[in-house]
Amino acid sequence: MSGEFERIAVIRRLAGRHGRGVVLGIGDDAALLASRPGYDTAISSDLLVEGVHFRLDWATPEQIGYKAVAVSLSDMAAMGAEPFAAVIGLAMPTTLGDEFIEAFYRGATALANRHGTTIVGGDLSRSPSTIVIDSVLVGHVPEGGALRRDRARSGQDIYVSGELGTSAFGFARLQSSNEDDLASFASEAAVRTHLLPEPRVEIGRALVARSLATAAIDVSDGLSSDLRHLCEASDVGAILDAATIPAPAGLELALHGGEQYELLFTADPERRSEVAALGAETGVPITRIGRLDYTVVGVWLETEGTRARLEPSGYDHFRSTSPAVDPTSR
Repeated sequence: MSGEFERIAVIRRLAGRHGRGVVLGIGDDAALLASRPGYDTAISSDLLVEGVHFRLDWATPEQIGYKAVAVSLSDMAAMGAEPFAAVIGLAMPTTLGDEFIEAFYRGATALANRHGTTIVGGDLSRSPSTIVIDSVLVGHVPEGGALRRDRARSGQDIYVSGELGTSAFGFARLQSSNEDDLASFASEAAVRTHLLPEPRVEIGRALVARSLATAAIDVSDGLSSDLRHLCEASDVGAILDAATIPAPAGLELALHGGEQYELLFTADPERRSEVAALGAETGVPITRIGRLDYTVVGVWLETEGTRARLEPSGYDHFRSTSPAVDPTSR
């Protein structure tokens, strides 16, 4: 088994050459990043813990590395930022050796490189029994142009990219002991969505470049919870149309299932054709699922003419009593 510095050398090789905005990457006490005049810097951090966000009997080391980068790239997407640098820390038991580390960083660098992002540093540590990952992403966004949660206004439309609930459906299939549950194409696709989420960086950047969105958040804890976060930040209520929510795995999973990492955003009604065009250009469906309304408090769901308050039932790390790796866990 290699020592710490030999492992760092492997990671440095996998990380490759420096990308735009990176002055100095792995190999010194700190990375050096170049500021871009006229831009704000966006920074996000995510922790992934074995037994909460992934399980070794379900996911390969490459898939775990991929997901560690994907969840932070989704934060960049929600801000409309262009990611360019990542810092990935990994603590793991000594029972996992060099093969795990190399495979983990292969998965991480593959996704990072696809989005023009260089892994510029991090840390390696021994953990008594559990894998813990710290993923930090850095990006640029035009000064004053970042998508935020507190800019939504009454009368604006609510949109979501892609589909909702499929990640939670994939988790349920992974949990099942019945091999037939994984036999269908729908199950296989849902499992892939859960293990290998696709961050919507391109859509987020386009929303900023075209000044289309007024506010945004990624769907990591579930639509019912994340829309509430946006509404509270903007001091406005929301009314969802149940019939329009893209829910191939059922409405309940679409409303409350997390780890989907789609973009939830708001826009003015007169921009509807432009939002539709963006979906066509990117090949990712973008669906209008409701509207903001100052006359209501919280989030409401309209179903066949009946309106009922939608309580947030997404995942909360410090309130949930669910088993490890909850389908709504982020």
